[in-house]
Amino acid sequence: AGAFKEIHECLEKDPTMVEAHILAALINSENKNMKAAEMNLQQAFAQDFSIRENPVFMLMRSDVEIKG
Repeated sequence: AGAFKEIHECLEKDPTMVEAHILAALINSENKNMKAAEMNLQQAFAQDFSIRENPVFMLMRSDVEIKG
């Protein structure tokens, strides 16, 4: 819960922080909250379209699609 709170605070200060959106998606996925994870990935993509080439983004995207 502490890590997620820190990520949330980072995103409040800078909503364009793509890495924080991906970490939030990872935490939400681990907590079986796939809707929130999907929203985090959408936010990351909205901030930086080139993120779709990032291996971690691709892994999270497939994880959300499989579990969702």
